[in-house]
Amino acid sequence: MKKRGRKKVGIALSSGSVRGLSHIGVLKVLEKEKIPIDYIAATSVGAVVGACYASGMNVNKIEETIKTTKLKKLMDFTVPKTGFLAGKEIEKFLGSILDYKNFDELSTPLSIIVTEINKGEKIILNKGSVALAARASLSIPGVFSPVIIDDNVLIDGNLVDPIPIDVVKEMGADIIIAVDLSIDILQGNLSNLEQGSKFVKVFERKFISTELKYLKGFIRKKRLKIPYFMWRMLDTKKIIDYLTGRKIPKIVDYTIKSLDILENQLAKERLKSPFVDVIIKPSFQGVRMVEFDKAQHCIVAGEIAAGEMVPKIKRLLDGSR
Repeated sequence: MKKRGRKKVGIALSSGSVRGLSHIGVLKVLEKEKIPIDYIAATSVGAVVGACYASGMNVNKIEETIKTTKLKKLMDFTVPKTGFLAGKEIEKFLGSILDYKNFDELSTPLSIIVTEINKGEKIILNKGSVALAARASLSIPGVFSPVIIDDNVLIDGNLVDPIPIDVVKEMGADIIIAVDLSIDILQGNLSNLEQGSKFVKVFERKFISTELKYLKGFIRKKRLKIPYFMWRMLDTKKIIDYLTGRKIPKIVDYTIKSLDILENQLAKERLKSPFVDVIIKPSFQGVRMVEFDKAQHCIVAGEIAAGEMVPKIKRLLDGSR
């Protein structure tokens, strides 16, 4: 009698900004326990971690790369027509750590989820540049400029599918692991959402500084004559201190809060899928989406949650529930 091969394992890596770093912890545990990953479907930050893992990068190397990367250097502010950030620096960064691989060069099959903004449709990227696809899936509306691929205007996949369970099923997975990063964020004051976040403070200051630089450059280029006192009013430090010190809700706060609410609602629906065999749900104790100084906390949370599910996954691989 011919022996049956083992069941194929697929993992759905969800969105969640800094909370998405818990995917690293999850993958570390699965790798340590010798649980194979045959297919990966991922959205937003999950697409970045998933792309690194699918490229064959050691999970410890992924963790080291994320921890040592200076986020400030990846902030390429531009005149905000479609987004505050052009996204070119992130694309270059992803290209360098992924060795500029295309999907057909990956060690593990990968599908990345994006949203086509003009049609409001989900698009699955599994051909061409992996770095460009991951960059597209990261494109938070209003923060990053969209990515255009084959005449499609692409933004954050979180808007249409924060946990791509059905995609990994279609890829051929027999056992599906879903990593759920949603939290209860329907509490607290919107204006206090990201108070104290180092990332938001750096974001605000660098954005204001960049826009003032553009404005001063424009005035010089056009040789515009303005009163001296008005030129003095464009003092970068004074304006930054004034604007960042205002006790009002910031655009970043509104955007992050809105996406978090949307992600939570969509995630609840996706997790009702009959295809899900294991749900790994890290506990973040209120970690907000852009608190990148809590990266280690998120990674450990992923390790703990994955460790709790290892026995169940192994039973499924052995053919028992």
